[in-house]
Amino acid sequence: MIACYTNRTVGQDRRVAQDRRVGQAQRSPTKSRAKPRWDSKTRPTLLVLLVLALLAMALPLATAQEKFDPAARAKVVAPLIDEQTVAVLHVDLARMPVDALFAKALEILPELQPELAGPRKDISRLFKALEPVAGKEFYVVLSVADVSLSAPIVPLVALALKPDADEKAIAKFFENPRVAKKRVGRFLVIAAPETMKRLEGLKPQPRPELTAAFEAAGDTGAQVLLFVPAYARRAVEELMPELPKEIGGGPSTVITRGIRWIALGGDVVPQLSGRLVIQSQDAQAAEALRNKWVEGFKRVGQYKEVRQLVPQFDQLAALLTPKLEGSRLRIAFDAQAVGRLLDALKAPIAAARAGAQRDQAMNQLRQICLAMLNYEQQHKGFPPRATSGPDGKPLLSWRVLILPQLEQQALYKQFHLNEPWDSPHNRTLIAKMPEVYRLPFSTLKEPGKTNYLLPVDPGTVFGGKEPMKLSDIKDGTSRTIMVVEADDEHAVVWSKPDDLPYDPKEPLRGLGGHAKDGFMAVLCDNSVHFFPLTMKPDSLRAFFSAAAGDIADW
Repeated sequence: MIACYTNRTVGQDRRVAQDRRVGQAQRSPTKSRAKPRWDSKTRPTLLVLLVLALLAMALPLATAQEKFDPAARAKVVAPLIDEQTVAVLHVDLARMPVDALFAKALEILPELQPELAGPRKDISRLFKALEPVAGKEFYVVLSVADVSLSAPIVPLVALALKPDADEKAIAKFFENPRVAKKRVGRFLVIAAPETMKRLEGLKPQPRPELTAAFEAAGDTGAQVLLFVPAYARRAVEELMPELPKEIGGGPSTVITRGIRWIALGGDVVPQLSGRLVIQSQDAQAAEALRNKWVEGFKRVGQYKEVRQLVPQFDQLAALLTPKLEGSRLRIAFDAQAVGRLLDALKAPIAAARAGAQRDQAMNQLRQICLAMLNYEQQHKGFPPRATSGPDGKPLLSWRVLILPQLEQQALYKQFHLNEPWDSPHNRTLIAKMPEVYRLPFSTLKEPGKTNYLLPVDPGTVFGGKEPMKLSDIKDGTSRTIMVVEADDEHAVVWSKPDDLPYDPKEPLRGLGGHAKDGFMAVLCDNSVHFFPLTMKPDSLRAFFSAAAGDIADW
C-alpha cells in the first residue's frame, strides 16, 4: 500500500491537472500562487504574537527584583478584562533571559539547533530595537469578544515602558494601521481598533479571582491564567448535561464546577520549574474532578497505541496527577520532576515533531510541483533541467528558473543568468536558498543543499533533451513522478544544475534515507505519496516513466 496525501496548502486552488485515465490529455493549470504568505490582514497577528509573546527572550537579566505582589498585577489588568476574558499572560522580562530559554529548548530537542539559529538571531535583533522603550514586563489578555471567524486573532497586549521612553520611538516601532495603541500610565496598550473601542466603554468590575490566580501561580517568571466564564459554564450544563461516553460519561458539572480558573507559573532560571493550580467551586467539586482525572488516565492507558507512543506512560500519569488541597488541585514541578517529565515526553515529542516535519515536507513538494505546473502553462512546457551557455555547458538549475512561480522574484533577479551557478557572483546566492527547498528532516549541515531532485533518465519527465509539455505525459499525471525526496548523500547545491540519475535496474538507489520504510515523491497532478521500500520494482518503475505505456499499480 502507498500512503497518499492530497490536502492542498493555503492559497492553492484546485486548478492543477487531474488525469486519472492513462493516455488522456491533461488540462493546463491556471495561474495561482505557489506559496502562502502573510498578507495585510494576518501581519498584525504575527507582529503581536512573535514580538510580544517572545519578548522575554531578548532583554537582559535585571540586577534586582521587586517584591511579589499579586494584587498589583491584578490591578494592572483589571481595566482590560470583561466577563468574556478567558486568558491572561504575564511575563517578567528580567527572569526570562534569551540564552537560558534557547539553551533549555536545545537541551530538550537538540536536533532543533539548525532551526533555532535563525529565529534566535532575528528575535535578538528585533528586541534590540525595543530596548529604548520597553520595560521589564508585559501582559497579554484574550477575550472571546475579540475572536472573529473572519479575521486573525489580535490579543490585547499591555507592554511596560521605561520611565524615559521616547514617544516618537514608540510610535515609530508600532506603526501599523490595523493595530491601535494607547498609553495608560506606565503601560502601552496595543490591540485591534475594535478591541480598543470596546475597552473605552468598559466599566471595571471587581475580580477577586484575578488576585487569587496570580497568587496561586506564584512568584515566577511567567504566569498564565485561564478562566471559564460563567455564561460558558451555564451553556455547557444546559446543552450537554452528560459528558460523552468516550471520556467516561457522568454529569458535566464535574467540569463546570470543577474548573473555575487555572493558574500556571514557571521559571527558567536558576532552574526549570513550574506549577499548576486548578480552583474548583468547593472541596467536593475538586475531589470529583480529580477522580475524573485519574479515571481518564486509566482509560487512555488501556490503548496499545498510547503505550507504544508513550513507553513511560505510567510515570507520566503519576507526574501529572494533581494533589487535592481543599477546593484546589495542585501539580508542582521542581527541577528533578521536570527532568522526569521531559524524559517521559521525549518519545511523543519526537513523534509529534516527525509528523510535523512530514507534513511540512509534503507541503514543500506540493509548492514545488505547483510552481512547475504554473511554469508549464506560462512557457508552454516544463522548465529545462538546466540553462545553458553559448558553449552548451549547463549554468543554473531548474530550481532557479521557477523562483518567480514560488514568489521569489526578488531572489531570481539577483542571479546572473548568463553565468554558471558557481561564478563569483552566483556563489554568494547559495546561502539564500528558499525554505521550500530545505527538507525538514535532513541531517545536512552544509547550507544551501537540497534533497528535492528530479529523477533523470530518458524515460522520465525531465530526461529528454527538450522540456516536456503536460500533454506529453501519456501515462497520466496521477501515475507519473515529478520530484523525489533523495537521501542526504545525493543532495545537491540548490542552484547547481544537478539532479538524481535514475536507473530502472535499481529504482530505489539514492531515494529517501530519512524514513526507515520509504520515500516521498510528488506526482505530476500535485499529489504527494509515500512509496514504501517493499513496493514491487515493476510498479515503482512504472511511476517513473512518463510515456512508456505501462500502467503504474498502487
